[in-house]
This record gives sequence, C-alpha cells and structure tokens, in this order.
Amino acid sequence: MRLKGTQFVDSALEPQQMKLFMTGTELKNSLTDSIDRNPIGGFGGTMDNMWKRKLRESKGEAYHGGGTYKSIKENGWVGPGPGIHHSTIPGGIPAWDKEDTQVDDAHHRIAAAADIEAKSKGKRQIFIPTTNRYQFRRGEDPAPLRAESGFVM
Repeated sequence: MRLKGTQFVDSALEPQQMKLFMTGTELKNSLTDSIDRNPIGGFGGTMDNMWKRKLRESKGEAYHGGGTYKSIKENGWVGPGPGIHHSTIPGGIPAWDKEDTQVDDAHHRIAAAADIEAKSKGKRQIFIPTTNRYQFRRGEDPAPLRAESGFVM
C-alpha cells in the first residue's frame, strides 16, 4: 500500500507490529482480564462491572482514582501509559489456548478516556502511550520467551 503525505491508516501496520499509542476506547476494548475485576472480598466480577466501577471512582473526589476524569477531560493523557501484558494461557492443546491481555495500572484513566471519547461522539480521541510485553511458551518448555516494545517518555 502507498501512503501520501501524512495519511495514516490501520492497515499500514504490519500484523505483528505493536502499537505505540492507542485511544482510550481501543485500549479498554482490547483488555480481556484484570486483577481489579474482583473488588476486595468479592468474586465473579465482570470486566464490564469493573469498568463501570472505575469510571464512577474516577469522577469522585474521595475514592482511589478520584479527580482522574476531570484531569483527563481538561488535559488529555499526561505522562507514561500503562504496560500491556499479552500472554497465552495453555489449554492443554493449542486449539484451547487462550490469549490474555491485561494492564498493570491506569484503569481509572483508561475508563475516563474511553468515556470522554464516547460522549464526544467521535470528535475527540485521547491517545495513550503504551508498552507491550509479550510472553510466549514453546510447547512444554516452562521457561517463557519474552518480548517488549513501547514508547519511552
């Protein structure tokens, strides 16, 4: 494909190329699990409920993550972004393997950015710098192979 000037399209990325920036909505939708999915003492939480809780907390002042929504709305994303962890959970046979994608922090900021983008109806995108960490396994080898790529601020 040929690109002219500063024209960018998603298809310009090679299939194995890792993104250095993602929008809040794109990052939120790419995550499959989170350690924050189950509140302390809770169980069986869903990703959807976790995102609703993180958004609610980001809009408050008394919660962990409080004030985040206002800051993101006024200033966009400031500072480094989260580390995105990609791994394969073995399912016994390759066809049953599960791809797992999580972030190590920034849940409140991601929830706020995605909500602000949704409310703007496509008029605003908040770009988040990302660091991708991949963990691969070769057959029964217990030692994973690791790869990392990202944006350093």
